[in-house]
Amino acid sequence: ARADRGADGPAGRAVVPQSETGAARGRTEGRARDNERLERYLALLKRLAHTDPLTGLANRRHFDVQLARATVRSELTHRPISVVICDIDFFKMINDQFSHVAGDEVLRRLAATLRSMCRQDDIAARVGGEEFALLLPHTDIAAAAGVAGRVRSALSRLGVARIRPGGGVAGCSGRRGSSGR
Repeated sequence: ARADRGADGPAGRAVVPQSETGAARGRTEGRARDNERLERYLALLKRLAHTDPLTGLANRRHFDVQLARATVRSELTHRPISVVICDIDFFKMINDQFSHVAGDEVLRRLAATLRSMCRQDDIAARVGGEEFALLLPHTDIAAAAGVAGRVRSALSRLGVARIRPGGGVAGCSGRRGSSGR
């Protein structure tokens, strides 16, 4: 009876040796592992592209993209956004007097302080050498000024004698063409 069916099995289906189906399953599993590995690498590359390596905060590129998105969202929803800028005055003096290692530690401490002050939707970023920014969605200019004051107080308690945080606050009411300073 087998000779009558030739290479076909019951109901006209081709008979595939077990070793070939096992090989196909192995190739499929291998591809799945490769895809998982590629997805992990892609996630890592995205994180590296968006993150400042010293502080772990968002970098300038990521901040600029998020600020543009938040601005559009603010205009569409008529909800305010604000930005607080923090700058360490005389930071070069810290590096010169105490070393770049000490300066890096100051930047990491400042970043941790900013991160601890953020709500879930806020974004803390290192936007320059010793310049940082907080993007505060749904925050009007008065509330942002309060955040800036709390940031200034927290930074003065870092225990670094030469830190004098400077900076400013800017806001947008969510209506095209309106802003606060």
